[in-house]
Parts: sequence; C-alpha cells; structure tokens
Amino acid sequence: MVELFKDPDSQLMAVRTDAETPEQFFQQLAHGLGAMIENGTYDGDWALQLSKWLPQAFEIGLKLRGYKADVLEKRLITAGDFAPSLPPVVTTDERLKPLISVPVINGPATFVAE
Repeated sequence: MVELFKDPDSQLMAVRTDAETPEQFFQQLAHGLGAMIENGTYDGDWALQLSKWLPQAFEIGLKLRGYKADVLEKRLITAGDFAPSLPPVVTTDERLKPLISVPVINGPATFVAE
C-alpha cells in the first residue's frame, strides 16, 4: 500500500507505505502517480507535487534498503512535512472505494483522487 497526502490549506505533503521492498514501494508509487496524471489530477501543477513527493519517496526507498533515513517507522513508513490525518490523495489500499482502479503486479490497486 502506498498513500500520498497533501494538506490543502498548508500545502504540506507526506508519503506513507507498508511495502516490504523498495521495488514493491516504487512500483506502487509509479502506478499511483501515473493514474493521477492520466486522470488530470493537479493538471499544470505537477512540478510542485513532484518536488515534494519524490524526495520523500527517496527517503522511504533508502529506509527500505536498510540505510538510515529521515523517516518515521512503525507499522507504516511515513515521510513528509506533517503527520497525515487527512484522507490520502492517492492510495493503493484496496479497502477504500476506488475512483481510479489500476492493476499492479502484486494485485489490484485503488487510487483515490482528491
């Protein structure tokens, strides 16, 4: 599961995952971002989104590879500017009602757009 968060008031963003490998995490992240781009989410404003989410994803990738990184690890790994309490902008958690459904290698994924 990969979830992307964005606070609409402060523009703070975060990434959360329960992926067990960097490959699984980046594959799910790529499918989520791709679905958002294809759906027109944040049209014309992707430079801001990517400038926040990509460094956070990089930190999670380092953590999953075993390097010390500036992320919080409990049951889920979270990297970002705030502790997410809002619904995610995009998620691969199959328990949520899908707005966009995209198949991934490890099973179906669900993406919930803002």
